[in-house]
Amino acid sequence: MKQIKRVFLLSLILVVVFSLNFVTASAAPKEFNENFQKYDAGSYPTCFMPFNAGAIQGVSSEYGSKAFVIGNEEFGFTDHGAMVDIDPDATSLTLSFKILMTGEGQTATALIHNGVAVQVMFVGGGIMASSGQEDFVPVGAYSTETWYRVIAKVDLVNETYDLIIDDVKVADDFEVSHQPIPVNLLVGTYGADNTAAFDNMSIKSKSK
Repeated sequence: MKQIKRVFLLSLILVVVFSLNFVTASAAPKEFNENFQKYDAGSYPTCFMPFNAGAIQGVSSEYGSKAFVIGNEEFGFTDHGAMVDIDPDATSLTLSFKILMTGEGQTATALIHNGVAVQVMFVGGGIMASSGQEDFVPVGAYSTETWYRVIAKVDLVNETYDLIIDDVKVADDFEVSHQPIPVNLLVGTYGADNTAAFDNMSIKSKSK
């Protein structure tokens, strides 16, 4: 568990450094809703920015329909971030995505808004969710070469979130963490021989 935290926190620190240029150089879209169908195989989706380039990164149809595939052939880590112009008055956010793992290495996905963060990890056959500033709680298991639908519903007012995987709620009112990262969506893989595919990714906001 401590190793997982160290690896992910190191990645977050590096993202802060590299993302500052990305934030100032890119105009954030008003919404994020991506199925990667418009991209050619092998191309890098323009909605993301590679902070730590990996050996594997680009759009592929290898796992069915087109998806964003990232990973490492040898030990290392790769991070990719996206900016979204979220309503500053938003009271709730919903992150939705599909994920497929090819191995048991660590893959992390984080949703960040105004420092409020929700983190979901697939590692070693298990699924873990952040609870508070440092803890990760086991919430399920996964099989490789299988697609999973993940939905995180974030209450920005009370700083809690629910996590739903394949229509089953696995986390209820988990406490968010706080990370000083100027991106809204972060995906990354860590370790060797580790590849993850992402599809049907979206971020939706709601305000009262």
